[in-house]
This record gives sequence, C-alpha cells and structure tokens, in this order.
Amino acid sequence: MVLILTAKERLLKRVDKVVTESITLANQLRVLILAIIALRREVYWYEVKEALERLVGPVNPNTLAFHINKLIEVGYVKRARPQRSPRYVAEKIPDKVQELLDDLKEALGEGK
Repeated sequence: MVLILTAKERLLKRVDKVVTESITLANQLRVLILAIIALRREVYWYEVKEALERLVGPVNPNTLAFHINKLIEVGYVKRARPQRSPRYVAEKIPDKVQELLDDLKEALGEGK
C-alpha cells in the first residue's frame, strides 16, 4: 500500500523534523558530543567521555548514553559497529557545529 501525502502533510512532517532537530541541538552537551564525534570521525564511547570531561568536567555515563541516543534518534550520529563496543560516526553535521571544530580541536589540545 502506497501512502500519498498532500503538500500540507509533507510540509508539516518536514516542519516537525526541523523542530525535533532544533530541540536536539538545544543542549550544550549534545552539541559538544556531536562536535567531538565529527572531529574524531569514528570514536568509542569512552573516547567521547574522555574528551567531553576535558571540556566540562565529570559526566555521568548514563547522561552521556542518553545524549548519544538522542543524536542517533535524529540521525546526526550512527553506531558504526553495533557489537559490545560500538564506535560512533557523525552522519549529519550542521554548519553551526562544523564551525566549532577548529575551536574544539584547540580546546582539546589537538592543534589548529
């Protein structure tokens, strides 16, 4: 069965997607997590945690897992290898996050 959406339904669906993505990036930790994953290309969970803690101090593991899962739900991040130790890859990097990468690299002591 093929579902045909009207222009109005398509528009509202796209608006919902924009709102969801905007809400997802309205959290400082999520933006930092996405930027770390984008900078490193493919990372383990513990690598994200270590980098994040260098920037903001101690991070609860459950909090980190929650935020990574939110980024996955929206499609910004994917699990590269869903074994016991998945690696994370940035799928979509909004321009505003891309613009942070040089500063992030410097803040993490990885040069410019």
